[in-house]
Amino acid sequence: MGKKIASVIILLALCIPALAVDIPNMVGNWTATAHGVDWYRFSTTQPIDTPIHWNRTYTLAINEQNGTEFSGNFVNNAYPQNSPVVLGVIGPDNKTIALADETGGYWGTMNSPTEMIIYSSFATLERLNVGVGTLQKSDCNYSTFFPRNRHLF
Repeated sequence: MGKKIASVIILLALCIPALAVDIPNMVGNWTATAHGVDWYRFSTTQPIDTPIHWNRTYTLAINEQNGTEFSGNFVNNAYPQNSPVVLGVIGPDNKTIALADETGGYWGTMNSPTEMIIYSSFATLERLNVGVGTLQKSDCNYSTFFPRNRHLF
Protein backbone atom coordinates (compact mmCIF):
# COMPACT_ATOMS: atom_id res chain seq x y z
CA MET A 1 0.00 0.00 0.00
CA GLY A 2 2.84 2.39 0.90
CA LYS A 3 4.51 1.82 -2.50
CA LYS A 4 1.26 2.65 -4.32
CA ILE A 5 0.84 5.91 -2.41
CA ALA A 6 4.47 6.83 -3.04
CA SER A 7 4.04 6.03 -6.75
CA VAL A 8 0.94 8.24 -6.98
CA ILE A 9 2.72 11.11 -5.22
CA ILE A 10 5.72 10.84 -7.57
CA LEU A 11 3.43 10.64 -10.61
CA LEU A 12 1.52 13.75 -9.48
CA ALA A 13 4.76 15.60 -8.79
CA LEU A 14 5.88 14.88 -12.35
CA CYS A 15 2.54 15.69 -14.04
CA ILE A 16 1.39 18.85 -12.26
CA PRO A 17 4.24 21.08 -13.57
CA ALA A 18 3.41 19.91 -17.10
CA LEU A 19 -0.14 21.22 -16.63
CA ALA A 20 0.99 24.68 -15.49
CA VAL A 21 0.73 27.51 -18.03
CA ASP A 22 3.66 29.92 -18.14
CA ILE A 23 3.08 33.66 -17.72
CA PRO A 24 3.15 35.12 -21.24
CA ASN A 25 5.97 37.48 -22.18
CA MET A 26 4.12 40.69 -23.03
CA VAL A 27 7.20 42.85 -23.74
CA GLY A 28 7.28 43.88 -27.38
CA ASN A 29 4.99 45.49 -29.90
CA TRP A 30 1.53 44.20 -30.65
CA THR A 31 -0.13 45.60 -33.79
CA ALA A 32 -3.78 45.42 -34.85
CA THR A 33 -6.35 46.92 -37.11
CA ALA A 34 -9.19 47.45 -34.69
CA HIS A 35 -12.78 48.16 -35.65
CA GLY A 36 -15.76 49.47 -33.79
CA VAL A 37 -18.38 52.17 -33.56
CA ASP A 38 -18.67 55.57 -31.84
CA TRP A 39 -21.80 57.57 -31.13
CA TYR A 40 -21.77 61.21 -30.01
CA ARG A 41 -24.56 62.89 -28.09
CA PHE A 42 -22.90 66.31 -27.84
CA SER A 43 -19.97 67.31 -30.05
CA THR A 44 -18.68 70.30 -31.97
CA THR A 45 -16.43 68.14 -34.18
CA GLN A 46 -18.40 64.90 -34.80
CA PRO A 47 -21.84 64.09 -36.22
CA ILE A 48 -24.44 63.93 -33.46
CA ASP A 49 -26.83 60.97 -32.91
CA THR A 50 -25.27 59.01 -35.79
CA PRO A 51 -23.15 55.86 -35.39
CA ILE A 52 -19.62 56.33 -36.74
CA HIS A 53 -18.04 53.04 -37.83
CA TRP A 54 -14.25 53.00 -37.79
CA ASN A 55 -11.15 50.95 -38.60
CA ARG A 56 -7.84 52.06 -37.07
CA THR A 57 -4.35 50.63 -36.87
CA TYR A 58 -2.90 50.56 -33.36
CA THR A 59 0.26 49.33 -31.75
CA LEU A 60 0.37 48.32 -28.11
CA ALA A 61 4.04 48.95 -27.21
CA ILE A 62 4.81 47.05 -23.99
CA ASN A 63 8.22 48.01 -22.63
CA GLU A 64 8.13 46.65 -19.08
CA GLN A 65 6.78 43.56 -17.35
CA ASN A 66 6.98 42.46 -13.73
CA GLY A 67 5.38 39.04 -13.33
CA THR A 68 1.75 39.43 -14.40
CA GLU A 69 1.86 43.26 -14.48
CA PHE A 70 3.01 45.26 -17.50
CA SER A 71 3.12 48.82 -18.85
CA GLY A 72 3.67 50.65 -22.10
CA ASN A 73 1.79 52.86 -24.57
CA PHE A 74 -1.08 52.63 -27.03
CA VAL A 75 0.16 54.07 -30.32
CA ASN A 76 -2.42 55.20 -32.87
CA ASN A 77 -0.29 54.60 -35.96
CA ALA A 78 -1.94 57.53 -37.79
CA TYR A 79 -1.03 59.88 -34.87
CA PRO A 80 1.99 58.37 -33.06
CA GLN A 81 2.47 61.56 -30.99
CA ASN A 82 -0.83 60.70 -29.23
CA SER A 83 0.36 57.65 -27.27
CA PRO A 84 -1.28 57.32 -23.86
CA VAL A 85 0.29 55.26 -21.08
CA VAL A 86 -1.34 51.87 -20.67
CA LEU A 87 -1.15 49.57 -17.64
CA GLY A 88 -2.08 45.91 -17.75
CA VAL A 89 -2.38 42.75 -15.73
CA ILE A 90 -2.60 39.09 -16.71
CA GLY A 91 -5.25 37.03 -14.92
CA PRO A 92 -4.61 33.89 -12.84
CA ASP A 93 -5.30 31.67 -15.87
CA ASN A 94 -2.39 33.39 -17.73
CA LYS A 95 -4.73 34.02 -20.67
CA THR A 96 -7.13 36.76 -19.52
CA ILE A 97 -5.87 40.34 -19.80
CA ALA A 98 -7.13 43.62 -18.30
CA LEU A 99 -5.78 47.00 -19.45
CA ALA A 100 -6.39 50.65 -18.59
CA ASP A 101 -5.39 54.00 -20.05
CA GLU A 102 -6.75 57.50 -19.43
CA THR A 103 -9.85 56.89 -21.57
CA GLY A 104 -11.00 53.67 -19.91
CA GLY A 105 -10.57 49.96 -19.52
CA TYR A 106 -9.95 47.13 -21.95
CA TRP A 107 -10.07 43.37 -21.58
CA GLY A 108 -9.00 40.46 -23.71
CA THR A 109 -7.60 36.99 -24.14
CA MET A 110 -4.22 35.60 -25.14
CA ASN A 111 -4.78 33.20 -28.06
CA SER A 112 -1.09 32.28 -28.32
CA PRO A 113 2.27 33.76 -27.25
CA THR A 114 2.08 36.07 -30.30
CA GLU A 115 -1.66 36.81 -30.60
CA MET A 116 -4.29 38.41 -28.35
CA ILE A 117 -7.79 39.83 -28.75
CA ILE A 118 -8.58 43.10 -26.98
CA TYR A 119 -12.07 44.57 -26.48
CA SER A 120 -12.91 48.15 -25.52
CA SER A 121 -16.07 49.76 -24.26
CA PHE A 122 -16.69 53.09 -22.59
CA ALA A 123 -19.40 55.65 -22.14
CA THR A 124 -19.40 59.30 -21.14
CA LEU A 125 -22.12 61.94 -21.16
CA GLU A 126 -20.85 62.94 -24.60
CA ARG A 127 -19.81 59.68 -26.26
CA LEU A 128 -20.33 55.92 -26.49
CA ASN A 129 -17.62 53.63 -27.89
CA VAL A 130 -17.11 49.91 -28.45
CA GLY A 131 -14.36 48.15 -30.40
CA VAL A 132 -12.29 45.01 -30.87
CA GLY A 133 -8.89 44.18 -32.32
CA THR A 134 -6.74 41.10 -32.82
CA LEU A 135 -3.14 42.02 -32.02
CA GLN A 136 -0.08 40.26 -33.42
CA LYS A 137 3.34 40.55 -31.81
CA SER A 138 5.79 42.21 -34.21
CA ASP A 139 9.47 43.16 -34.41
CA CYS A 140 8.94 46.94 -34.71
CA ASN A 141 10.23 48.72 -31.58
CA TYR A 142 8.10 51.71 -30.54
CA SER A 143 9.06 51.32 -26.87
CA THR A 144 12.33 53.25 -27.35
CA PHE A 145 10.24 56.37 -28.02
CA PHE A 146 8.63 56.22 -24.57
CA PRO A 147 11.39 56.21 -21.93
CA ARG A 148 9.12 57.87 -19.31
CA ASN A 149 7.40 54.51 -18.69
CA ARG A 150 10.43 52.30 -18.21
CA HIS A 151 10.15 52.09 -14.41
CA LEU A 152 6.48 52.04 -13.49
CA PHE A 153 6.88 48.94 -11.30
